[in-house]
Order: sequence, then C-alpha cells, then structure tokens
Amino acid sequence: MNNILGNKNTKRSKKKDGKFTSNTATDLVEAPKPGGAKGSKKPKPSKGNDDRGRGEPEMTAQSKKTKKAKKVRQKRDTKAPSPAMSPRSREMLSDNKKTTVEDDPAVPITTSVAGAVTSTIPALMSTENAFQPPKDLISGRKPKGAPNLSGSVPLSHKSSLTGGADKWVGEAVAKNWMDSIDTAEVKKEYDKLQSQKIDVEKDCKTWKSNPKFNQSEDFPALDSNLVKLGKDYVNISLVDVPLGRNVHLGQAPVTNTEETFWKAVFDKRITHIDLLVGDETIEFFPKKAEDYTNYGQMWINNRRVEYVNDDVYRFAIEVVPHGCSNSIICNVTVISNWKVDTVPLKQAIAIKEALGLNYFLLKAPADEHAMIVSPRGAGRAGYFLALAVAVNTIDTKLAEPCIADIVKSIRSQRPRAVDSFCQYCSLYISLLYFIKKKVTKPAEGDKKPTLSNKYIYKKSVELTKQFTVLLLEASQQSVMGPG
Repeated sequence: MNNILGNKNTKRSKKKDGKFTSNTATDLVEAPKPGGAKGSKKPKPSKGNDDRGRGEPEMTAQSKKTKKAKKVRQKRDTKAPSPAMSPRSREMLSDNKKTTVEDDPAVPITTSVAGAVTSTIPALMSTENAFQPPKDLISGRKPKGAPNLSGSVPLSHKSSLTGGADKWVGEAVAKNWMDSIDTAEVKKEYDKLQSQKIDVEKDCKTWKSNPKFNQSEDFPALDSNLVKLGKDYVNISLVDVPLGRNVHLGQAPVTNTEETFWKAVFDKRITHIDLLVGDETIEFFPKKAEDYTNYGQMWINNRRVEYVNDDVYRFAIEVVPHGCSNSIICNVTVISNWKVDTVPLKQAIAIKEALGLNYFLLKAPADEHAMIVSPRGAGRAGYFLALAVAVNTIDTKLAEPCIADIVKSIRSQRPRAVDSFCQYCSLYISLLYFIKKKVTKPAEGDKKPTLSNKYIYKKSVELTKQFTVLLLEASQQSVMGPG
C-alpha cells in the first residue's frame, strides 16, 4: 500500500562498498556480518614484490591515507545497528544506569480481558489500511549552502516504564487512587463533560472566519488562546497545563497552509512535536533524510529519520525562514496506527511517548516549547495531553489524579479534546497499566520479573477488566462520531 512514506515494495541497489541503498525510507537495515560490510570481498594480494614473500613495498603518503580511509569505512560499516532501529528490546539510558525495556506484544488495550470481551474491542481500534513506518536510520548531512544550526540533531528521549530496583515512591498514592475508583460513575463523568457547551459565534470568531484553513467545521478553536501570528491564521491553541510550561495543541495544516504552520513553529520555538495519525495522509514535511522543501518563505529540511518501532518513528526537521542565518531543529515524533476516536493498540507506546513529552518539558531550555498535533487537533491530541498530565501527577507530584478534572480543564481551552468515551475510559486503563508496570521489577539474568506490591498489581488488573467491560457495553449501545 502507498502511504505518506511511499511504496514499501521498492527495489534496492548495491553500491561498490557493499552497502544497500533504497529510494524510500521503508527498508529494514541489515546488520553487517563481522569482518566487513555485507558483500565485501577479501583484498587481493598485490602484484608487487610481496606476492613472492620478498617483503612489502614502502607505502607512500597517498597510499597510507587511502588505507586509513578504508579502515574507517570498514569500522563504520561493521558497527552494530542502533537500538532505536532494532525491533527487539531497546536500551534506554537513565541518569545513573542503563535498563532494557521490552515492547509489549501488539495487542489491543484490553489485554487482560479474556474471551468474548477481548474479541470484540478491537473493532474500536482497527488497524486496516494503517501506514507502516520506515525501518531504517538515515543520518542526514547538511546540504550545501544550508544555514547554521542553533543546536545538534536531537536523539531519542529518555523514557522508562518499568519499575526500578527500589520500591516505587508512588505506591501509596496509586493504592489510594485505585481504591477510590467507582467504574459505575465513569460514564456519568463523561456525559457531564459532553454537556459542556461553547458559544462559537461569540468565542470562536477567528476560527469561524477562516473556514478554508480548518480541517473540519466541527472542531472549533477559541479566540482566547489561539496562537497569534501577525495577520496570518493558524489553528493552534496554547493550553495551560500543570507540566511546568504550557503545551500547544494543533491540527495538521491544510494543504497550502504549510508555510504558516512552520512560521508558527519557528516563531514560538516549538522544538518538540508529537504527531498522532491513523491512515490519514500527512504531507507537510519531507519524509526522507537529506530531502528539503520550500513552503513559501520557509525552508524545511529533514536532517534525520530514526526508526523506533513499527508504530513510532522520529524526524529531525530543520526549520528556517528565507534570509535567516540560524535555524531550529524540531524533533517530530510520529505515532501511527492511531485511528480516529480511539487509542493506540499498544498501551506502552502512548505512555512512553507521554513520558518523553514530560521529560522534554522538564529538561528543555525555557524558551523552547512542545506541541501535540493530530489531523483535527482535538480527540487524539487531547487524550495524549491528558495522559501526560495524569502520569506526571501520580509519578512526579505524588498526588491522586482526577481524570474528569484534567479532561475538563483541557476541553475548556481546546473544545472536543478527548472526544469519545473510548478515549476517556482508556485514560483510566492506560494509567492502571502504568501503575502495574511501576510495581513490576525488571528481570535480572535468568530470573523472572518480580512484584514490589502484589495488591496494587492485582487491583490494577481487576479494575482494567471492569473498565474494559464498561467500554464494551458502551460500544454496543452507540456508534461513536469522529474525533
């Protein structure tokens, strides 16, 4: 299938040095065999005096330079593939130690539930026609004449989902929060949130007066926190959240409005973007490393493509207006296979990337900012931001998160954020999954993972089953609208 990254069925050609190249970024990089790059041949003996054992001829300065270059190239070609490229476990560096986190199997969010429940829920989370990410790591080189960079190309963020060797400090808070949950009240919470109304004619005048620049006429944006960009209109809102700094929520730019979108990114110094897509076509930056595009007066250059797993990949995008000598690097993380009105099939993906957002907000310079983008900038974007706030509340602030209050606050600033009961209910399920992982100590050697708190683990499993049944019942009663 053709997707935003091109056709997967692409032939590869072989260069003289033995490396494979491709016209797309969808080929899986193969680890070279020890002793040289794949396809390399043993050097033939020279036809000089050394072939008869009479000693090697004296090397000239040029031959020494050539030999040294070959050694450097051979060492580079035989280097093991990056952990970010590997479909197996990934090594993630923490401040003091290195831990290995295994990806969960590709199962829907209702992992714990057996029988009929599990077999029905995937209908809400279909992966049909979802595009596949690239499976290679391409280091971009600076094109000739490109402007100077203000910083280095960013690497994958630090994020750790499993618990450490010590007891998790949030256990007491997690226990109290789970004990207070009443699943019978969750549907009422959501219905109350759905009753929130806004006066579009009064509070969304700018959005309403620019219909051709909006992805949908059903997802308004408030005037009060809409990003101001001179006379230009851009559908991006600045949302006040308790994460140390505010976060932008925005829609993917409509065709022919890419210039304005990247102007906003540059003007607000947005250097971290989480892009959440299903099978929608997203075409507002080049997908191949070293490719660049001019959108009006904005020069957009792909410096690097990094494969993380089948659902997550990153682009280091260089952004600079024409005539400007300094650019910024915007690290765009694409989370794919995320259908409208649903959540990712793997809970760990959304949680790990939410942790990555929180890490950026904690460590990035004060003048740099983050943005969450989905095609309409509402349902999926709102869910992702709400999850980041909930995880930060229980894991960093050591306080009990109130899901209803978190969603209400975000919705009051970005209407229709968290736009389905599936997404709202899944906020509970995802947070329970996070808690379960935090009380699970990673395996050491041949030993199996151990639990630091069996009560919390069992309680999280029990509540997950209850929420999944609740989600199933709701899905049978009504058909959810777009989000």
